[in-house]
Amino acid sequence: MRIFIAGKGDCISSVARRFSVPEERLFELNGDGFAVGQAVVLPQSEHPDRSIEVHGCAYPGIGTESLRRALPTLSLLSPFSCRAMGNGELVPADDGRLISEALRFAAVPLLTVTNTAVGGCYDGAAAHGILRSESVRRRFCENALRLVGEKGCGGVLLDLQYVPPFDRDLFSELLRELSEVMHDGGYLLLASVAPRSHCGKGSALTAAQDLEKIGKYCDRTVIMSSELHGINDPPAAAAPLAELRSVLSLAAASIPKERLMAALPCHGYDRRLPYRQGNAARPITNAAALRIASRLGAEICFDAAAAAPYFRYTDPTGVRHDVRFEDARSMSAKLRLISEYGLAGVSLPSLAAIGNSELYILNSMFNTEKLL
Repeated sequence: MRIFIAGKGDCISSVARRFSVPEERLFELNGDGFAVGQAVVLPQSEHPDRSIEVHGCAYPGIGTESLRRALPTLSLLSPFSCRAMGNGELVPADDGRLISEALRFAAVPLLTVTNTAVGGCYDGAAAHGILRSESVRRRFCENALRLVGEKGCGGVLLDLQYVPPFDRDLFSELLRELSEVMHDGGYLLLASVAPRSHCGKGSALTAAQDLEKIGKYCDRTVIMSSELHGINDPPAAAAPLAELRSVLSLAAASIPKERLMAALPCHGYDRRLPYRQGNAARPITNAAALRIASRLGAEICFDAAAAAPYFRYTDPTGVRHDVRFEDARSMSAKLRLISEYGLAGVSLPSLAAIGNSELYILNSMFNTEKLL
């Protein structure tokens, strides 16, 4: 993969001539207008020497074009989501189209089970309800096995968050029981866990997580490392390189590296300045961030320590904005950690936000290991 940093006056045609690449392909990967400081991806013949597993998440409303663009790069697809109730019952998602498309592209579809309420927030009380008795846990496992079979999935991704800390041992017991049920049926079991170094060992997100047991019972563990700085935080990269390295180091100390997958940021945030607590940022795609910079003539800078691009602009009302996003430089730096730590692969938290550039970078560095 080659990267060119655009300067003043650079455009599709001039860059295409300079590097002898087709204008159409350059446009497909980078958009139609270059901002000063933009990392322009220059297509070339790629021959990666390592294969990894690539996991992606999508909601039922994702467009077919976006889904089909990503699926050739995926090993596993998680449609969001089947809701777990406190009595062990499961409310299925409208995921039939996503499962069919996944199978068409040889990506393993997973029954994605969360303890989210109707509004989308995680419900710790529902998790406690599932864990509190052996009979409810058994019902939960039986329902998961039934739905996996009915839907034609290849396994379960368990995404239980905000599990009460006093349920730590019971959560591990559920994973043991669910792993036996899934493995006896020839299915996979994956789990999503919060990033420990960011949240701290005593946080509501991590208190019930016994990483060693999670790594023991689950075929893959996805570390949710894509948003170490989120929508309500002050301006910062979503996953600064040093913090991401710390998260992966702690996880790899407890979970076998060949069973570990790291979630990578696939989006950006537009924050109003000055930052005030309670003012949520506006999520944007990386492509949208580049369009803003190009349209307003903002110069893109690169934070080498965080391995992340950013720029600032003033909107028509006079309000200043700070935009942090991902580009070819930041994504390739984070993907190199997968090889450095010898992980099983990566997870893409939102396929709807993934563009051609991100997929090209991933495919230029790794082959996808298909599991079907």
